[in-house]
Amino acid sequence: MGISLRSVTGKIRDALALSDTSRSSFASIREEVQEFADALVIIAGAMSELSGGSREIVQATSRISEVTQRIRGNSQDMSGRSAEIERAMQSSKDISSTVVNGTAEIGYIHR
Repeated sequence: MGISLRSVTGKIRDALALSDTSRSSFASIREEVQEFADALVIIAGAMSELSGGSREIVQATSRISEVTQRIRGNSQDMSGRSAEIERAMQSSKDISSTVVNGTAEIGYIHR
């Protein structure tokens, strides 16, 4: 036996030390991979929230546009009705003026 027991024992100790180092390195890598996976889950959740918020913004913008169109239509309708009211008022003024002039003539004739 050319190999001594001390030599074999030393190699076994070296192998055990390297095994412990490898185990420690793999544990560290596993922790870092888990941190990365956790970060991806957080990012996915945040992106989902942003997506939902974006949809709500688009819906609200659409509703604002619809309301704006209705307001525009109602404003145009009001403008048209205001013009009708103005014409009716002018017509009433003209009729009142005719009645006043007519009654004035009647009063003038009977004097």
